[in-house]
Amino acid sequence: MKFILFLLSFFSLLSCSKESRLENSLHGNWTLSRMQVTDGQLQQTIINDPIGEVYFNFENTYVSGDCLFSLPINGGIYQFEIDFSSPNLSLDAIGRTLLFGQDEYLNTYKIILVTKRDLVLEYYDALNFQLRKFIFIKQE
Repeated sequence: MKFILFLLSFFSLLSCSKESRLENSLHGNWTLSRMQVTDGQLQQTIINDPIGEVYFNFENTYVSGDCLFSLPINGGIYQFEIDFSSPNLSLDAIGRTLLFGQDEYLNTYKIILVTKRDLVLEYYDALNFQLRKFIFIKQE
């Protein structure tokens, strides 16, 4: 019985430290450098000049930032704007997901990659039938 309690406490400590390590890695200001958008017909578009940034603050559980990008659709150029700002930031370290945004921009973002310098987030925009991948670079 003591062994089982020891294992449970050990795993709970590991999960807490994993969450705090992930929070520390994500905390701060990130500038959007590139995007990849995949539409419903699996057409992939790389966007090399998006404008945007995001700031994660886990101490006060908020996010600020936005994104602006253009995308060619059916012969026309359409502009998209995303507001990342949210007073509620939620992290699931085990599932490696972030939940933030407001109103129609409340989304669950999958953390694909996080290093000291790079961050890749992905989410599915159901209104536009697009899988959007954001590639950020950490600002010191």
